[in-house]
Amino acid sequence: MVHRVFRREFLLAAGVVRQVACGDAERARIVAAHLRFIGTTLNHHHSGEDCHIWPLLEGRASAHVSEHVRNVVQQHHQVDAAQAAVTEELAIWTRCAAADSRDRLAAALDRLAVALVDHMDYEERHVVPVMEEHIELEEWNRIVQSMTAALDPSEALLAFGMSAYEGDPDLIELVVENMPPEVRVGIRVKAADVYAAHARLVYGSPTPPHSTEIRR
Repeated sequence: MVHRVFRREFLLAAGVVRQVACGDAERARIVAAHLRFIGTTLNHHHSGEDCHIWPLLEGRASAHVSEHVRNVVQQHHQVDAAQAAVTEELAIWTRCAAADSRDRLAAALDRLAVALVDHMDYEERHVVPVMEEHIELEEWNRIVQSMTAALDPSEALLAFGMSAYEGDPDLIELVVENMPPEVRVGIRVKAADVYAAHARLVYGSPTPPHSTEIRR
């Protein structure tokens, strides 16, 4: 479900940037805030995997997964490098909203999207099945709680809305059940409304294309 978020948001990102008119500083500011948010969310997700997931798999299923873990860690570094290039170009673009800096940022986002989607495809094919076999649901829930505890509540609500937008209803239910009881009430509607408002601001529509509808 989280990978669907990253596929959708990062595959759409370059096109959103290219649609910003030269010199439109206000629109550039809105798009830049979105790019920073999805970039921070991606960093948080990858650092959580590096810290919590890969050591567990190495300890429990090294014969099956060690090579693949090494590969996904290397892919994380490649994604980090592509994201660093985006961050550099983003800083330049937000200062001037010029056409040349816009085009360089969009090209950097294209490269990041390719690296990220290739990584997620590999991880889903080679690592996720081992995770499903060697990490119990209760343990996974504790890991997720630890990974999300550091998020600002408003950011966590938007991230959940992004995830639930095209998430499987049964999986969404499991995610909600893993939240503190005081948070659960009305969380689906709140998160959906927050993401709809965010998507309208960024994409001009509360219903952007699903990840499966976007061509690479």
